[in-house]
Amino acid sequence: MDKTSKKILGAPAVGQEDKEQAAAIFQAAREEREQAQKALPNIRRDGRDALVRLVNIARGDSGQCRHVAVFLLSLYNGSRFKFDLTDFRCLDKSIFDDCMAVLKMDRTPAMEVHMYFENGGEIWEQLARDWLVPDRRKLRLALCTASFTGYDKEQNAINEKLVADYLASRAI
Repeated sequence: MDKTSKKILGAPAVGQEDKEQAAAIFQAAREEREQAQKALPNIRRDGRDALVRLVNIARGDSGQCRHVAVFLLSLYNGSRFKFDLTDFRCLDKSIFDDCMAVLKMDRTPAMEVHMYFENGGEIWEQLARDWLVPDRRKLRLALCTASFTGYDKEQNAINEKLVADYLASRAI
């Protein structure tokens, strides 16, 4: 019995057919990676163009603007700002397509989305303020410290405002 047909730790022997199948799977994966690398420049170009359009929309005042702003904020900092995927249903097809182009670009990012803009961090933080998008990190802190009232009146006031802003934003 040769080494390739021996059982290892109770596993069945690996036959020639298994080896060929594994080789085909690895070859397909290599080809897929190569195709993805070739497509990357176009994905990044289309994503940057779409990102500019989406930021302009997010700064507007139509019914879709808030959804776009929250989408962009979730790409900027997903642990602070959560996007409900069902909100994509509220977008026109062209705006939805732009969101998908940005998402494709951000899957293999050259840089964070806000870095494509001068003062991008300030722009994104302003979107959060303009649309009253709750910062979940601050909200968690506020909720965790809310039970310690009476110790720090200034922090208590901040906590109460954060919780109230969060509850108000959920009513939108």
